Amino acid sequence: MRWGREAGRAAGLSLPQQFLLGGLCESGPIPVSQWVEAIGASPSATTALLNGLEEHGLVRRERARADRRQVLISLTPKGRRLAERIRAGLRDRWSAACAELPGPDLSEAARTLGRIANRMGSDGGHAPRRSGRAATRGSASR
Repeated sequence: MRWGREAGRAAGLSLPQQFLLGGLCESGPIPVSQWVEAIGASPSATTALLNGLEEHGLVRRERARADRRQVLISLTPKGRRLAERIRAGLRDRWSAACAELPGPDLSEAARTLGRIANRMGSDGGHAPRRSGRAATRGSASR
């Protein structure tokens, strides 16, 4: 499967819709407002995304019991199965790609990804922005 997304494409889903399914698979039910904030999407774009997923029977929206003003989104069983198929395809592709790398390259990639993850985790998931030429070409010293 190319990048593990054929299952989503076969279901008629866009990449943003597949991304949302994957996020819900990890997080469980969340308020729509929290999803909008997390990805920086507009509420109208998120509504359109959710409408499509609901039409496919992959997500449901329901009012929160504690605060009826809040709308929660969650996966349906069908949505969870599809999200898991997409994730399995991505895992398989990632594993195959890593298996082809020489040990030193894989070790360097792991160190680099670890540094990126640490930087993202240290400020709530928002990576610091670099400006100027360093932002476009990268920095060998980091």
